[in-house]
Amino acid sequence: HYKRKRLKMRNVILELRSGLKDGFGLVAFPPFKAQDEKTYSNKKSTPGEVSGWIELELCIDENLDLIFGGGTAEVPARPQDEFNVDHFQMHIARITALVADVKAAIGCYIYMISWRDPALTSLSLLVFVALCARFDSEYAASIPLFFLLIYMMRLAWIRSTGNYKNRFLNRANMMLKEANAENIKYKV
Repeated sequence: HYKRKRLKMRNVILELRSGLKDGFGLVAFPPFKAQDEKTYSNKKSTPGEVSGWIELELCIDENLDLIFGGGTAEVPARPQDEFNVDHFQMHIARITALVADVKAAIGCYIYMISWRDPALTSLSLLVFVALCARFDSEYAASIPLFFLLIYMMRLAWIRSTGNYKNRFLNRANMMLKEANAENIKYKV
């Protein structure tokens, strides 16, 4: 709980201003207008002008419990944003594109090891054996990061060549063709 401490007194010099009702805010420094000049021309000082000083011995005692209170309350959480279908569909499209890329990579890997193209499968077998012979097993955890790096470099290359939008448009066209092909199959 709060304990009172004996604080040291300090000398403070305060300005005294003439012609003011209170000393808070912009009232202490009013803008000077031409009509004010006529009104106060016969007087020695204008409103807000320093007319003297006063010296005080001052001691400020702060009680933080009075400011913050004994039991502080948590700030309530922000209300959730409204559900936006367009925004949600955009995220679904991105996740679908990522899943399609992973499926394409798995399909490419299956093609490499399926012996449909013996030269490619032989080359991939030789690379695999060479990597197993030279690569230390404690670096196995870096293999997914290596594939992620290759994937990100591929996306960067697609972006730099300007084919990023075309990639999504081609995928959408393929999906429409597949949907139309399915509809044509079931027509009587």
